Amino acid sequence: MSHRIPNRHCRWSGSRARRSPASAGSFEPAISRADTTLALSLTASDPMTVPRKERRLRLAERNASQSVILDSIVPLCAAIMLLRDLRLVMSAKTISFAKRIYLPRVLGSAVGFLAVAAVLFTVSTPAWVWVLLIFHAFAWPHVAFLLARRVAVPYLVERRNMVMESAFGGLWVAAMHFNLLPTTMLVSMLSMNCIAVGGAKLLSLCLGALTIAVLAFTVILHPGFSPTTSSLQVYACLPMLAIYPLAVGGAAYRLAAKLAEHKRAFRDHSRRDSLTGLLNQGAWRAALEEEYALGKREVGSATLALIDIDHFKAVNDVYGHLTGDQVIKLFGTVLGAVKRSTDIAGRIGGDEFGLILRGSDEVQATKLLCRLQQQLARTFTTEPELPVVSLSIGVATFGLEYGGVEGWLRSCDRALYEAKRQGRNQIVVSAT
Repeated sequence: MSHRIPNRHCRWSGSRARRSPASAGSFEPAISRADTTLALSLTASDPMTVPRKERRLRLAERNASQSVILDSIVPLCAAIMLLRDLRLVMSAKTISFAKRIYLPRVLGSAVGFLAVAAVLFTVSTPAWVWVLLIFHAFAWPHVAFLLARRVAVPYLVERRNMVMESAFGGLWVAAMHFNLLPTTMLVSMLSMNCIAVGGAKLLSLCLGALTIAVLAFTVILHPGFSPTTSSLQVYACLPMLAIYPLAVGGAAYRLAAKLAEHKRAFRDHSRRDSLTGLLNQGAWRAALEEEYALGKREVGSATLALIDIDHFKAVNDVYGHLTGDQVIKLFGTVLGAVKRSTDIAGRIGGDEFGLILRGSDEVQATKLLCRLQQQLARTFTTEPELPVVSLSIGVATFGLEYGGVEGWLRSCDRALYEAKRQGRNQIVVSAT
């Protein structure tokens, strides 16, 4: 059993809505452009309406042909734009990566200079080694960043920069005469960088470059073997051991926070309908199941509403799918504005929407749904290029007698069917 909402709930003024004289308790929409088209198709037997009907048919055929052309062009344009946006996004992300490692590289090179210089002061060191050390400590981080910014894929350049830094590390190991603490610290920090950037594959590549550099500069410099570390050299290593891990940890934390933010945004985007911004069918159905489970555990009220746009197929047939999409988008905007923050709205079909009204009984729900009908009617007065549509709404309040979400949906769907059967543009509440 179901009943219509009395007219006192849904009374509003305007040229687009009028009271039907044949039914004192129902609400009838004004004749819209879509309704006029349907009426013309139903009166084809009248000779006076044939020319107008033919014009309508020609208009529909032209719109259909335009839709076919658009359907073939739009995907191609969308694919081209997607490839362009993907290239820009990838470039932006890799440039952002270069920026994230820029500060740790500057700090690490500066404090690493202290550890290496403290050893080089105690051994015989050629002048060109000191020049390379100063370049690596204070110029190389900026050169590496500029190299990464000048290419389309900076990430690949950063991998090469890591290999170059490992080669520098091999030079310092040989120049320090294999001093134990600075050598161990230097190799460990370089390995940490390689794993953070490229994993085990980049680590093996960098360790290979470091080994080759050690062998090459051992042949060039003929260093001795002095593994002993003095107290001064230990103190010189402390800034590297204390500051650089903090810089790397801060960069890793910012990266993890950005990744978590992107994951949340992607998860939210995957749950949304692309046209209206409302929940899609899967996400809305999951919310409905959660609401039903909550209703079984706690004493509370919730009302389910299924909303259907009247004569939407006629809108698509006469005005084209692009206009139909505009109508859907407009209604989604109105629904999002009218519903409360606690209510859950979703698009569950082409022209069908679902609304979960939390903490609302039948009366509260129908008042809000009447406001939705009124607001939609007012909105169409500001959109004269769009065909006027109305809403048929089925309502069912929560009850354990449904036996589950499926029963609740079936009861609400029966009320929606009854609203359509009684003439559309009205709200029908299910009695069971």
